[in-house]
Amino acid sequence: PKFESCFKLLNLMSKQELLEKVDEMNNILEESECLPEVQEELMDLRRVIDSAGQNVRSPTKSPTKNRAITMCKDRKGLREQLLIPNVRIENEFEQARSKLLNYLKKNVFLKFLVSPSILPLHEVFLIDNVSAKRRIVGAPRAAVHTALHNPHHYLQCDCCKISSDGEILPTMPDVCIVYKLHLESGVLINMYDWLQSFVTIVSPEDRDKDDRKVDPALQARFTRAVSELQFLGFVKASKKKTDHVARLTWGRTC
Repeated sequence: PKFESCFKLLNLMSKQELLEKVDEMNNILEESECLPEVQEELMDLRRVIDSAGQNVRSPTKSPTKNRAITMCKDRKGLREQLLIPNVRIENEFEQARSKLLNYLKKNVFLKFLVSPSILPLHEVFLIDNVSAKRRIVGAPRAAVHTALHNPHHYLQCDCCKISSDGEILPTMPDVCIVYKLHLESGVLINMYDWLQSFVTIVSPEDRDKDDRKVDPALQARFTRAVSELQFLGFVKASKKKTDHVARLTWGRTC
C-alpha cells in the first residue's frame, strides 16, 4: 500500500520536481557504479521530460453525449450521464512522466526491490508472528504495575510477601505503599490525607499523635515516593487544587 501511494504522489509531481528526483536517482547510480543500463535509460527519459511541452488541452466532449444529457428528463438518467467521465488527452509532459514511472516500476523497483520474506533465512532478522512479537517487545506498564503492587513477585523477599491483593505491609518500599494507597483514590488525591495514610502504615506508633506534627523523615520519604510516582507517569500536579494531585491511570491491572 505504501509503495502504491508513493507512486501516486510521483504521478502528481510538476516538471521541475520530477526532474530533481531523476537527478537524485542518477547521482545515486553514479556513486554506486552499478546498473549502467538503467542509468542510461533514465537519462534518456529525463531528456524527453525536459523537452516535453505542458500545453493543457481542454476535455473533449462528444456532441452525442451532450445531446443525450439535454434530452434526459428524469433525475436518474441525468445522474448516470453526469457520472460518465470526460475524455482527457494527456499533454507531452504527462505522457513522458507516465512512461518514466512505468519504466521505474517494471524494470527497476519490481525487479530489484525484492521482498525480504522470500529470502532464505529471513526469519533470523524479520518476524511477522504477532504473539511472538508481543513476547519480545513486552508490556512495560504491566511489569511496572506488578512491581509496585506486589514487589515480592520480583524481590522474592519474605518481608514483602502478601496474602491478598489489598494488603499493604510497612516493610514494603515506600513507592509501593504510596502506589497501593493511590489505587484507592478517585480523580484527585488529597496530599494531606495521602500522607496521613502513609504514616499510619509505615509508623503505626505515631497514629495517636497530633496529626499536624509529622516526623520530617517520614514526610521526606513520602515526598520522594510521590515524586517517583510522578516520574513514572501515575500522578501529576493538579491545576484545580494546589493541595491535590491528579491521578492519570485507572484499573488495578494495566
